[in-house]
Amino acid sequence: MLLRTSASLVLKGLARSPNTTARWFSGTTSRSLTSSMSFSTTTTSPGVVQQQQQKIGSLPRFRQRAEAVEDGGEDGNVTRYEQELLTSYLSAGTIEAAEKIMEDMEAKSTPPKAASYNSLIKLWLAQNRFDKAEEVLRRMKSVGRRPNPSSFHFLLTGCVRMGVNEDHFKDIMEDCRSARISPAKLAALSQPFAVRKQMSSKEVDPFVAIKMPPPKAASHQTNPDEQLSAYQKQLAWETRAIERAVEEYRSDVRSLTQMGKAAELKPSKVLLVKWFQPLSQMIEDQQKLFHQRILALDPKNDSTIRSSFDPDAASRLLSEADRFGPYLLLLPADKIAVLTIHETLGLLLTQPDGVHLTAVAMAVGEAVMNEVNYELLRSISPKSSLPSTSQPSYALRRRLESIEEAEDWCKAMVVQLGAMLVAYFKMTATVSVSLVSNRPSSSILSLLTEPSSLPSSSSSSSETESLGENEKREATEEEKTAESVVQREVPALEHLIKKEKNQKTMGMLRCNVHAFRMISNGHNLRELINPRMLPMLVPPRPWKSPREGGYLTISVPLMRTRGCRKQKDILKTGDLTQIYESLNFLGSVPWKINEFTYNVVNTAWSSGGGYTYLPTWENLKLPDPPEDFIQNPEGRRKWRHESSKIQQKNLELHSLRCDARLKLEVAESCLHEDRVYFPHNLDFRGRSYPVPPHLNHLGSDLSRGLLMFADPKPLGPRGLFWLKVHLANLFGKNKIPFEQRVQFVDEHLEEVADSALFPLDGKKWWYEAEDQWQALATCKEIYEALRLPDPSLYETRLPVHMDGSCNGLQHYAALGGDIEGGTSVNLVPSDRPQDVYSSVVDVVTKLIAADVAKDHPMAKRPQGKVIRKTIKQTVMTNVYGVTYIGARDQIANALKDQKVLEEDEIFPASAYIAKITFAAMQQMFTGARHIMTWLSDCATLVSRKGEVVTWTTPLGLPVCQPYRQPRRHVVSTLLQKVTIIEEDDKLPVSTRKQRSAFPPNYVHSLDSTHMFMTSNKCSARGIVYAAVHDSYWTHPCSVDEMNVALREAFVDLHSQPLLHQLLAQLQQDHPEIDFPPVPPRGDLDISLVLQSPYFFQ
Repeated sequence: MLLRTSASLVLKGLARSPNTTARWFSGTTSRSLTSSMSFSTTTTSPGVVQQQQQKIGSLPRFRQRAEAVEDGGEDGNVTRYEQELLTSYLSAGTIEAAEKIMEDMEAKSTPPKAASYNSLIKLWLAQNRFDKAEEVLRRMKSVGRRPNPSSFHFLLTGCVRMGVNEDHFKDIMEDCRSARISPAKLAALSQPFAVRKQMSSKEVDPFVAIKMPPPKAASHQTNPDEQLSAYQKQLAWETRAIERAVEEYRSDVRSLTQMGKAAELKPSKVLLVKWFQPLSQMIEDQQKLFHQRILALDPKNDSTIRSSFDPDAASRLLSEADRFGPYLLLLPADKIAVLTIHETLGLLLTQPDGVHLTAVAMAVGEAVMNEVNYELLRSISPKSSLPSTSQPSYALRRRLESIEEAEDWCKAMVVQLGAMLVAYFKMTATVSVSLVSNRPSSSILSLLTEPSSLPSSSSSSSETESLGENEKREATEEEKTAESVVQREVPALEHLIKKEKNQKTMGMLRCNVHAFRMISNGHNLRELINPRMLPMLVPPRPWKSPREGGYLTISVPLMRTRGCRKQKDILKTGDLTQIYESLNFLGSVPWKINEFTYNVVNTAWSSGGGYTYLPTWENLKLPDPPEDFIQNPEGRRKWRHESSKIQQKNLELHSLRCDARLKLEVAESCLHEDRVYFPHNLDFRGRSYPVPPHLNHLGSDLSRGLLMFADPKPLGPRGLFWLKVHLANLFGKNKIPFEQRVQFVDEHLEEVADSALFPLDGKKWWYEAEDQWQALATCKEIYEALRLPDPSLYETRLPVHMDGSCNGLQHYAALGGDIEGGTSVNLVPSDRPQDVYSSVVDVVTKLIAADVAKDHPMAKRPQGKVIRKTIKQTVMTNVYGVTYIGARDQIANALKDQKVLEEDEIFPASAYIAKITFAAMQQMFTGARHIMTWLSDCATLVSRKGEVVTWTTPLGLPVCQPYRQPRRHVVSTLLQKVTIIEEDDKLPVSTRKQRSAFPPNYVHSLDSTHMFMTSNKCSARGIVYAAVHDSYWTHPCSVDEMNVALREAFVDLHSQPLLHQLLAQLQQDHPEIDFPPVPPRGDLDISLVLQSPYFFQ
């Protein structure tokens, strides 16, 4: 009863809902256990003891022995290499190879460590082979390895999970008693320290301790929010998020003091509650100290009187190292503790290899700053409560308006405060591990008691090359013996120094491996999501000023200004009426979670993943060691290098798993809502973005497949046609006429129906699409429509996309009146869509052939291997200012995916192809190149005068390029010195960045203007409309009408003399500068866009 078994831990950690839990118990338990074991396998880097051994080994008197070791000339070192090899096989789950190594070691009377036998027991149990696991235990005793508490713990939990008969159960318990292992030691392996320290062997019944608790009866727990209106619920989410978390932690602390209730909490939750109380207490103690110091320096500035307390004045009285202190007094200690825990874990759980300390400190500091600003808002009206009406009261509106007065703190202060809180968290957060009481000086004890000395697993290979895999595995497994096992508290957070590729050293923060496994396996990531950043349940507050709009109570700026004060100032002077109208229209579009897609995604994820954006739960297997591993030093080094690469990929897989879980958590929180909304704001170029970051229609294919419009509309006479076009586009068939795209779908209607009916058990035709999850959702809609006698009556919520044809080049061709360029990007009517990427490939192919004829040394390798996919991203980003290095990396990634070159050939080939692609673009788009050069020259002239480039878009939005020469400032914190980059309008202007960024930024401001103009036209027509930059979305029945609106908007935009207007603005702002004339315009008739069917397609 007091002991949670391994099986229950895994099941509770992976089950995300009652449905998912039921699925696990319906027959896939063994597979899930195997996946979980593989998923949670991480490698701990070598500790300080091994580093000292390296130093000793470098001394002259040890060199001769070290050379002998490398030759495999000493039996002891041969055994060490065998143990390393065995550990690698066990980590990879290769049982047969592992058992062969173990037999060889046992034959030499040098049996493996007890931890190796325990790992083999776990592997057999994961395959439901209890008999084999028992055999390992007997074999362990026969070779003189005394089973330890973990050995029996694994067998007992496996016994319960697999329903082994009671006789086996009693036999194992009898063996356990014979080994003099008390029930309390078994219980200590699973129960958290807060409960464990209160237990004795007399209080624990050995037969009860290991039994799984009976399943609770399914019951629907009523959420108090369900009784509120949507408006009240939204307001509660925003205003009570942190308070509810604090109350929950306090309640859990009380539960931990009661033995009967402690077992009801998940181990991961117990661990968090265990960290909360000491962290809150330490923060409170520091608050008292700062309060006393400030009163001693300035008796009138009393922090207990919040209305008159001036933290800025108090900060100036303190030393530089303590200036963050007054800001610590602005919130209660328990609220700061919750913010610190959630922000820190929110970053560390997605990056098991560690996160830059600066990033963690900044995130924690900003979280506290934002909460303080919100508290300032609430302090204006202390009697605030949830309004009973569905609209804000006058008093509430007044409080909302006051949010504009809240200013951000300086970056140095934010980092200092955040780093201090992270340091407190590191000091107080511990995790309990099992250690051997009679070996206090062992290497593993040193490793655990000095975690800050651990190098990163991604450090340079020279630092870890000579260390065996067995020395990097979980420490406690290696050191548990049959003698006395004691519990030791070690830090849950590790601060380490990592050397980057550029040889710079960076401070990193990461979770201790024990804490990481416990939390990541059992913690609901949604608990770490700031509820204020979820989609809204009611339409966003209309934008009325640069700081008034979006969420009901949360301050969200209209523009993400990147710290540019000038940009903030000029926003207040511009006429933003049309911008406000468009953002309000985009934010008012109601969305809904697509339950069909969600159920398929959830099922695929629960069954182990392995789909696009749903990575498999199983880590990649390590490469097989060479057969002459022990005698071949070079082979060992190569194998370790390959293993390190696989381990890095497994870390990346973990990050992808966290991202998938996060999206599913947000989708689940909105699953039963009738409608959700995405408030929008702008970047500094004028492009719009949804504010909620985790799940929105600007996200990946998975995010888009999970979303649909909330309001259905009948397909009408043309809706089914556009649904089929949309599906063909998702399969990459967007280079053929519309009729052929429809024909493609008609030829696969059987596969469409199979995808809709049997998405995971059928032919999986939908998975052949380029955007699989959106394709699956579209298959479902087409199938449902065709089931009706009249498909035009089918009501669908699915959005259909119309995408621009290399939109940046479309704007350049329109600006320059370039007929040839405009034709290649579909500004001119044609019978079939023009593919600019294929045109560039043709030119690149000719240039490569010419170089081959000239015996160019690099031309032969990529000849015949450059396809559309190879250069697509480079062509797309060329007009947005991609650099040569950026283009080379893009092409290298494409070549890796194509798998047409050897790994050592990819880098030189990508460098050559990048140069050839730039040359091809120069030949094809001369008009665009002339305009880009003119824009760059104008930016150079302005920046040389010490000014940043500013302009106003055709809709009246002022834009300011924020690029200045960075000034680094070193801030001392409790953990380390942190270097931050200051953002200040007093810094010198960066001429290089102003020049290179002006052409792409100007074009981005034009494509955002086109999107806003289309938005306003759709709003006037009553069309539901959403946009992802140059991809415009609407219901299938409205596509034709939206197509007219977006073409009219483009013609209206480019019928203006945009470059001449820009020149006039620059001349007005800088009359002392002699700007070059605007490049001459070609003869392209922009009105032809109105008749071009493939302009957006």
